[in-house]
Amino acid sequence: MFDESLADPAVYWSRLFWSALWFTLGIAVAAGVVWRLRDHFTERRVAAAFRGSFTLLLYTIVAALVLGTFATRWGFRGDSPHWGLEKMLAYEARQPFAYRVLSPTLINAGISILPRSYVERHREWFLEETPVLRYRHRNESWDLDKSVAWHVAYLYLFLSLMIVLYAARAVTRETGPGPPLLSDVAPAIGLLFLPMSFLFGGYLYDFAELAFLFVCLLTMLRAKWALYYFAFVLALLNKESNILVVVYFAAICWDRMDRRELIAHLGAQLMIGAVIVIALRIAFSDNGGGPAEFWMSLNALFWLQPETYLRFDRPYAALIPTPRSANVISLFLVSAIVVSGWRACPPTLRRLALFSAVVNFPLFLIWGFLDEIRNLSLTFPALYLLGCYAVPQLWAGASDERR
Repeated sequence: MFDESLADPAVYWSRLFWSALWFTLGIAVAAGVVWRLRDHFTERRVAAAFRGSFTLLLYTIVAALVLGTFATRWGFRGDSPHWGLEKMLAYEARQPFAYRVLSPTLINAGISILPRSYVERHREWFLEETPVLRYRHRNESWDLDKSVAWHVAYLYLFLSLMIVLYAARAVTRETGPGPPLLSDVAPAIGLLFLPMSFLFGGYLYDFAELAFLFVCLLTMLRAKWALYYFAFVLALLNKESNILVVVYFAAICWDRMDRRELIAHLGAQLMIGAVIVIALRIAFSDNGGGPAEFWMSLNALFWLQPETYLRFDRPYAALIPTPRSANVISLFLVSAIVVSGWRACPPTLRRLALFSAVVNFPLFLIWGFLDEIRNLSLTFPALYLLGCYAVPQLWAGASDERR
């Protein structure tokens, strides 16, 4: 904002003098540091610094864009008595949403460490000036405590998306489908498509769920079993359906372990998962709702209707349509990725794609809702990796055709 005092020439020239002086001193100090460390500025180190900085900036921008589309459309579900922010943080949401306790617990922890004195000093900003007010649902309640919770939850979702990006980057490098540029850029491109998967709702724990899927996959690929079991338990506490991560374990370790060891690990994970899920159901049995909703009859009708495959949505911007997940355009793109990626990727990733699809798709048809492909999240890492192998092949094929 323009400082009105600068209209006074004396103030302006004084401010200009001191600004120029400090700027010159800063340049001189920076030049001295660069000169002193000139031997350390090798081409390789400069390239590595550029790569790291560019990747961080790219991921920050992409995570912010995805979070912005999510918050604009769904926020934290307003004042919903079933799954709104306050109900989730108070562990009073309906079943099965009440089972997803990890994200609310971490957000509550973040709220608790924020000094109350800081909150009170910035009361006006939290209530009237904060930019997150643009995401507030019409007629949604708003007070100081809710505003603070909104900010912590918002930053938690952003951090979850950053973990998704860096974990996907590490998984891509571990599976080795291409040059470093691919492993750095592919996660950002993949994440840009994520808003298309939130058709009928977005929830507090969704981004964290995707982060845990990639982290669990990464720990398996690196055979870090203690870290894997830790991440597996956290993934279950974030969303009980992540007991299906055992499918990843079976696919990745199929050739790494003998059958007895593999079965022992799978049995242990299923036992851990069963104990956690049963405990959560008992703990929240009085919250109303139920463990799942049965949608198979409606889904059968939906998928047999021709208009299902011609639908569009506007998850990114008003008036700008993009094809929905069941649209023929989306199905063509996904089919091309699967077919091309299947031929190019190693057997381990084929098993990952096959196992996760065989388990997830029937469950999606029974308990998912229409084409809400958010419920196919178990298949997302496998589809992403198939895309890492498929897209270079498809681009190369298109280039050869033009010649």
